[in-house]
Amino acid sequence: RTDSPFAGRTVPAAKGMAAGEVGTGWPAALALETLGLPETVLAAYEELGVHQLHDWQAEALATPGVLSGETNLAYTAPTSGGKTLVSEVLLIKRLLQGGSRSKALFLLPYRATVAEKARHFRRLLQGTSLRVADYYAGLGTLPVPPRANVLLATLEKGALVVQSLAEQGRLGELVVVVADEIHLVGDATRGATFERLLSKLVFLRAAGGAAAQAAAAGAAAGAGGPGGPRR
Repeated sequence: RTDSPFAGRTVPAAKGMAAGEVGTGWPAALALETLGLPETVLAAYEELGVHQLHDWQAEALATPGVLSGETNLAYTAPTSGGKTLVSEVLLIKRLLQGGSRSKALFLLPYRATVAEKARHFRRLLQGTSLRVADYYAGLGTLPVPPRANVLLATLEKGALVVQSLAEQGRLGELVVVVADEIHLVGDATRGATFERLLSKLVFLRAAGGAAAQAAAAGAAAGAGGPGGPRR
């Protein structure tokens, strides 16, 4: 949505895809080595069979201001279309630019997806100084530890993380927020919680309380997400 204050740019659609979805037809694929990621991260991606960005992923990250944190990014793609890689690259780049106490908040709708993504990030970042923390169910320390960098949270726990950082005057540590499954804003049961949290982040950034960049990723229309416990 180009009219949303949360979005800096929506990647336009390619032929054969719905409006607002990312697709093909962009410049040639980009090797991960060109993005300035740590060697250990590149090696972890190599083990996972990820060697380069698809053309639309390269186009999204090449949008002026995205990698530098000056603008937000909103994009959609079909399930298993590669949405997560874009947000991972952006998240890692912003954390490396932000220093040892910088933080990224990665919002996910379900406990199972938080746990899965936490395992993935620990594998991906094991050769770096970046530390991962889980926030779901009974997990997660508040106030947020100073050296925790990647905060993976359900929507409800994410709201507590933001509130805690705000109360401590530490919102400046939050350099990037990734909102996965952004289409759930329209969900009858979880949508209001998601929208309140995103609106709060937009307000705090506009008020100068947070410097966080936003990356919002959603599934294409008609694609469903997994179920499971949510808090």
